[in-house]
Amino acid sequence: MAMAMVLFTTASAMIRLTEGCYPIFQIVFLRNLLALLPFSLLIIMRRLSLHTAHFPTHLWRGVLGSFSHICLFSSILLLPFADANVLSYAATFVVCLLSVIFLKESLSLKGWLALLIGFLGVAIISNPSGSLTGLGVTFALTSAFIEGLVIVHNRYFSIRENPFRMLFYYAFVASITMLFVMIAVPFFNHDGWVPLTLMDGIYLSAFGILGGMGQACITIACTKAQTSTLAPLIYTGVLWSSLYGSLIFHESLGYSLCIGAVLIIASGLYIIIGTKK
Repeated sequence: MAMAMVLFTTASAMIRLTEGCYPIFQIVFLRNLLALLPFSLLIIMRRLSLHTAHFPTHLWRGVLGSFSHICLFSSILLLPFADANVLSYAATFVVCLLSVIFLKESLSLKGWLALLIGFLGVAIISNPSGSLTGLGVTFALTSAFIEGLVIVHNRYFSIRENPFRMLFYYAFVASITMLFVMIAVPFFNHDGWVPLTLMDGIYLSAFGILGGMGQACITIACTKAQTSTLAPLIYTGVLWSSLYGSLIFHESLGYSLCIGAVLIIASGLYIIIGTKK
């Protein structure tokens, strides 16, 4: 899970490094299409068949995942880099809540208090001094909710389906979904595809492959431990997003971000160290 956060944050930075202005549907399409490279390699290495008895489940997961990516990458482009990434950690609270409801994992009263403190941190970051747009925050939190739902479902679904096959079909369905969207949007006077420059092609290729590797890490992690235990490790991404935001994008780390991040990290660590019983 910690490795996934390194890969996800690095992949997100690749989007911000691009110099061109590309349709969000094109970005999501490339993200999932290129993620098929590491996923296909995993399938080959494990000598797995692509035959599945659960294609309808793969279908809705892929479509939902493509919508989550639209929201996530839109927030990264609309908000300061560190703020967008920290807001995405609201997925932790969704994971803990849904894992208690649907997976019957235990969380004590102190654990619920820790979650409320984490939500306070999200609220502080969501409404600092006017530097964040309401649309950007809405995109970030919508993506966090969907991502939390998918993470919880990963643990349930992995009992019936091979995790590597889950990864492959997730990206495959999302790629096909975005391909149809790109074909359709020109009819509504929007660009479906903008030619890439050489450097942007490199950045977006790294973005897709690193994002796919991160998704593989998080899926495998969810098959090895309780999701409510793994979820707080998402907070390790705060370190990387803050580092990239400061050193690469020259963003100042305001008091709202620092205070909110401390509350979010503290609540997550508290859940890890023994609030389950």
